[in-house]
Amino acid sequence: MNYLKEIVAFSEYNSINPMSSGQISLWYTLMALNNKCGWREWFSVPNSVLTLNSGLSVSGIRKNRIALQKKGLIDFRFNNKDATEYKINSLVMFKKEEVYSNSDSNNDSNNDSNSISNNYSNSFGNTLYKQNKTKQNKMKYYTKKNSFNNYEDSNASDYQKLEDEILDIMLKPDY
Repeated sequence: MNYLKEIVAFSEYNSINPMSSGQISLWYTLMALNNKCGWREWFSVPNSVLTLNSGLSVSGIRKNRIALQKKGLIDFRFNNKDATEYKINSLVMFKKEEVYSNSDSNNDSNNDSNSISNNYSNSFGNTLYKQNKTKQNKMKYYTKKNSFNNYEDSNASDYQKLEDEILDIMLKPDY
C-alpha cells in the first residue's frame, strides 16, 4: 500500500462523498497505525490506542468504524482479546480496478465487492490531473546540458554524466 497515494485518494473520495470529522479522524488514525505495523493486511488496535490517537470516545470509535465499513473503506472483526482487528481497503486499488473493468463489457455493477469501486470511480469521472513538472523541466534540462560543451574544464564530461544520471532518476515514474 502506498501511504501517500492512499491519502490523496481518500481526500478525493471525501471531496465527493463527504464524511464526518469522526470518520475522517478514525480513517487517518488507522492508516497511521497500519503504517507503523508495516502494512499488514489485518492489524490489531485496542480502543484505548484509537481514543488517544483519534480524539474519539469509545462510542465514537464504534459508530465511526461501522460507518467506514458500510462505505467499504475498512473491515473489522472482533477477537477474544481486547483489541479489534482492522483491515484498510485500498482506495487506489479500487480506482485502478474500476478503470480496468470499465473497458470490460462484462462488468457486473451489482457485485458487492465492486460497490465502493463503482461509487468511487463514478464520482471521479472528471478527475483533475496535476501537470507533470518533470516533463516540463526536461526541455530546460537539455538546454542547460549543452552548456557543459562550452567549458574547457577537463571534468566537463564527468559533470555531464552525473547530470544525465540525475535526469534518468527524475524521469522515472516513481520519482
